[in-house]
Amino acid sequence: IMKMNKFDLKFHPDVIKFFEDTDVIIGNLEGVISETCPTFKQAHEVKILKKLKELLPDEKKWLLCLSNNHSEDFSSVIYDQTLQTIQEHPKFDVFGRKKVSSIHNDKNDILISCATQWSNQKTWNYTFRYNKPIKDNNENNDTDDINDDHIFSFLQNYKFNILLPHWGFENEKYVRTRFQDDAKALLTGILKKPKALKKLYYKKRKFNFHPKYKWDLIFAHHPHVLQPIMKVRDDIKISNTKTVPYSKLVVFSAGNFTSGANIIRKKKHISGIIMKCEIGPF
Repeated sequence: IMKMNKFDLKFHPDVIKFFEDTDVIIGNLEGVISETCPTFKQAHEVKILKKLKELLPDEKKWLLCLSNNHSEDFSSVIYDQTLQTIQEHPKFDVFGRKKVSSIHNDKNDILISCATQWSNQKTWNYTFRYNKPIKDNNENNDTDDINDDHIFSFLQNYKFNILLPHWGFENEKYVRTRFQDDAKALLTGILKKPKALKKLYYKKRKFNFHPKYKWDLIFAHHPHVLQPIMKVRDDIKISNTKTVPYSKLVVFSAGNFTSGANIIRKKKHISGIIMKCEIGPF
């Protein structure tokens, strides 16, 4: 969800109809909410919430993610003010700050977590870093020794886990191999044996995955343009002995949902996809 600049935001009736039977609409709110914003920075006017509300069916809510490369472009005070502004609106929930980087439903069976690979300020002071390393003395990815705020700790005791990473490279329409490998490892818990150079790359980046802590769906953002959707084969255990093969989905980039881009990026940043996910019953 990008700022609209001087453009007005209106939703086509078909888009409104698409969301009629949904329980919650999830979106990445790029940047913060502020009445004042330099031209080349990413801050929405407060009216963005009023505009997004027009899309909601009765008794439904928006869940906004505030974990992206623009999150720390402003001060922690402005970031917290944005959280408060959203939280005070009855039709919106929000997550994305480091200590609230995951959210679950009332029944505690669906979990949604977010993390960002990028920060324009090269800091992750109040957002959760996607490739946050485990403790230095933990060389075998032993999850018992994972930092308390590590993203794996959020995957315990939930039946369906969704990851919303802010990753990739802007304006690239094809997915780099590293992100394909990351997605497969996150969904299956297994990283294919890397070659020598890639092995050094993963060791340096301290990318984390574990067969006991697997994600069920990945819906990513950052490139601003559409990228392919990939199926990843995995097995689900339905008893002590029987497993059933099935496919998990990775949306590497859904493009833009809203955009006020003009001139330079207008042709690239004006398209995106919306997706519905039916989960359960469990």
